[in-house]
Amino acid sequence: MPNRTNCGPTGGTGKIGEYVAPAFGELRQYPNEKLAYEILNEAVAKDSEDWNKVFNKVLAAIRTREPGRIIVLGSNMWQGPKHFRS
Repeated sequence: MPNRTNCGPTGGTGKIGEYVAPAFGELRQYPNEKLAYEILNEAVAKDSEDWNKVFNKVLAAIRTREPGRIIVLGSNMWQGPKHFRS
């Protein structure tokens, strides 16, 4: 697994899927109704668009492996509502 301290907007390696994929082996065994993923909990980025790019890459990586999994989405800057578009 790539170094978690260097995950930045591209997962440190440039491939988000390589960063999140190891968890799928352990977690995908649980039924969708018993496990949801919360992506980027209380994430902080200088620009909300950077956060959106990272989230979309992670979401795509999850959906290729688990299309029915529930995904919890917060916003940038500690999930503050002012960072959601109107």
